[in-house]
Amino acid sequence: MVTETVVISEPETLVILAEGPLGSPNYVNPHFFGNAIFTLLSTEQVVIDARTNPRAITLGVFRIEHTSNMNGTRPITLDIDANGFHTKGIAIEFLASNINTEGECHILEVNVDTANSTKGEISALSVNKIGVGLAEVTAIEAYSGVNILEQKTGDSIFITQAWKESNTVFTDVTTAFSNGTNETIFNNDNDYIYCGTNAKFNQIEVNLATMSSHTIDAIFEYSTGTGTWTTFGPADGTNGFTTNGNITWNQENLTGWVSSLVNGVSKYYIRIQRTRNNIITLPIESTIKTTSTVDYYWDKTAKIKVRTIESSGIPLYADRAAAQAGGLTVGQFYQTSAGVLMIV
Repeated sequence: MVTETVVISEPETLVILAEGPLGSPNYVNPHFFGNAIFTLLSTEQVVIDARTNPRAITLGVFRIEHTSNMNGTRPITLDIDANGFHTKGIAIEFLASNINTEGECHILEVNVDTANSTKGEISALSVNKIGVGLAEVTAIEAYSGVNILEQKTGDSIFITQAWKESNTVFTDVTTAFSNGTNETIFNNDNDYIYCGTNAKFNQIEVNLATMSSHTIDAIFEYSTGTGTWTTFGPADGTNGFTTNGNITWNQENLTGWVSSLVNGVSKYYIRIQRTRNNIITLPIESTIKTTSTVDYYWDKTAKIKVRTIESSGIPLYADRAAAQAGGLTVGQFYQTSAGVLMIV
């Protein structure tokens, strides 16, 4: 155990090997207390190689667990000086290799759990310009072929039929998923839960009373007929039921999703299977709900779909002719006395 500051200021290599399964005599689990300071030469790097051995865990190659004890604490701070050069703060090279099935990948995913909050505002991204310099600051910049924004709106609704299945034995957990009864789920390896509603949906909101100690290594399927299922890959914000989050997918991609019988009850079902052995702490649900959302967007062709627009400072005219007479040109907006937004 290292209890003092670790300083590496020479072209040396610090190697920590973890050999053997967790808990074996050969496993090394070092703990550092205090500061670890690395002073690198201009051509040196700190590299964590997680590519040579493809990942078989979902908790992250590099993790920081952070609890604040005062305002303004930060788990990560990047202090960058461009020093006259066009540089990058964070560069992510994402390879979409071998992705050939329906599903979602999130390069940056933010899950905000507001269960224990009563006030305040939380911004996933906050950009400020400081100083009087002439450099232009843009919060989001997108290039050709990239959709700008996709928004999913809808209210969570309780599942109309929920089951958990263990060794072909079904238990009705509809009420438990709705009212916070705190039902233990995925009790055994290869157990299922089923979420069913009267219409198609594209999100499952999972609130856990107890989080799983390990990912359940979930397999997701949708009903394509009584007794037939098709696997798909949603974005799992629960990380295998190890945290609260939303499981989301594009409903249009679930080809052949139909209402089907499960234990004698016909619904549109999504079922989730546990495929991991030896979970020490089983997940216990608080509520599990579904949402059927409506999509709005700003796409790569600059086409925008919105529900309503509320305007401020837009001139008032009786009709298009009056707007043109007032000096507006083609493409500019005006509003009528009834509050209807129009375009010349």
